[in-house]
Amino acid sequence: MQHDTIVPITSVSDSAYADFLRIYLESLPIHEQKSVSAIETMLSRKDYCIFLLKHEGNTIGFTIFFISKILKFVLLEYMAVDTSYRNQSFGSQLLRRSMEKVAKIYGLMPVVVEVDSDRELASDSDIRHRRQNFYNRLGFRRVKNLDYILPLLDEAVPPLMDIMIHLPTTDYSIGKEQIYTWLQEIYTCVYNRLSNDPRIEKMLKPLQSSLELV
Repeated sequence: MQHDTIVPITSVSDSAYADFLRIYLESLPIHEQKSVSAIETMLSRKDYCIFLLKHEGNTIGFTIFFISKILKFVLLEYMAVDTSYRNQSFGSQLLRRSMEKVAKIYGLMPVVVEVDSDRELASDSDIRHRRQNFYNRLGFRRVKNLDYILPLLDEAVPPLMDIMIHLPTTDYSIGKEQIYTWLQEIYTCVYNRLSNDPRIEKMLKPLQSSLELV
């Protein structure tokens, strides 16, 4: 894969923007998509980084990261690989190298991802399990017993979700208060919800002060 590169995109005038937007719209369920105008705004926000995976000159995938400089964590908000290039290890390369880019720019920080849980029976259970394994192979661990509530933009009932975290340390636990502040930041800055959204308290109230990562 010597012809593969990871490059940032910061403007709709970028020649790769059309391919990036096409992959975004084709890959993500409609209820998880943000509007095109919101995507365009992301490109200019200083708390977002968007990277493209180029293969032999073609844009074949992207990652979108929300960067919390104050709380010092990163949310992998979206990632996708063009359907023609899936199941060829491009996803692993895309995420690993994008995280390296983020660390080079902002320093090593925990990376958080919202993932459909494989702890319930569902029609897409196999896909959920493969997706969890994908992140696990790249060093992400699930926050045990945390049933994450995704604040979907259309207020649809979300599926059971997990939070998985890639830590720059070898720790196997994380404090509930730290997770609480991260979720507040995600709800307010990513989903435009209130910092005192009752769903955050509902998620965390039953849990111990130290949360195991498994």
